[in-house]
Amino acid sequence: MNLPLQIRFETAAHIPPPFSHQYSLGLSKNAEGKIEADFKLAYTSRETLELIEIFDEGFSENDDFEWQGEINANWTSRIEQKIQELKIELNQKSEENLFEIKQNDDSDWIVPENQETLEYFFRELYQGFYEKDEREMPFSLTLINVDSASKKQVIELNASFYSREYKVIINSKSERLLDWDSFEKDVKLIYAGEYLTEQATKKNPIREGLYISIGDGYWYEMGKSLQKPSGNKNYYKQLAELYDSFLM
Repeated sequence: MNLPLQIRFETAAHIPPPFSHQYSLGLSKNAEGKIEADFKLAYTSRETLELIEIFDEGFSENDDFEWQGEINANWTSRIEQKIQELKIELNQKSEENLFEIKQNDDSDWIVPENQETLEYFFRELYQGFYEKDEREMPFSLTLINVDSASKKQVIELNASFYSREYKVIINSKSERLLDWDSFEKDVKLIYAGEYLTEQATKKNPIREGLYISIGDGYWYEMGKSLQKPSGNKNYYKQLAELYDSFLM
């Protein structure tokens, strides 16, 4: 399968408002061979809710979104690769999200075999549209390690979905790109912990320990205000190893 391509998505029936939504995404190449996107997302069944119920979940009165534009070149080869890897699923499970693809207006909609992987891939892609439209900021997270001599090592993690770049900055000086495909795994590990805001601090860390700031204005200390998740007794070790890997 090749471009142009159309995708349509709708959350499964058991997903309630204000979270339930649907989107369409059209991908095509322009005269210069660059990929352009036509994206439309609409939230569904919100008329059944009071506004306060929508606000309480972190949404606004209208979160529908449309974006048209050229996709960053860093996405091009990955999109083309995903398209070439498409396989058809013969029996879609009714409890799954609707996710269908077709090549042009005359072709039939198909359900891809690797639906969950593709859902995540295209969610990352359209997250970049929100960035480009300045509706959302790129991902940012800071880790600080204070050693026994009170020496600080500061690591900043930045990721842009629009440019598909994941990088680490050490002590505001050295900077290097990381493998984008490791971003999801790294973030899942970091956020797997239990963050206890009532025990966290807004003051910059000065005592020995490993601290994380997730952008809410607080510093969480590993083993104290940041607790290991249930069922993962190796969490602190894994987190420390991840921190060390950013220094390599």
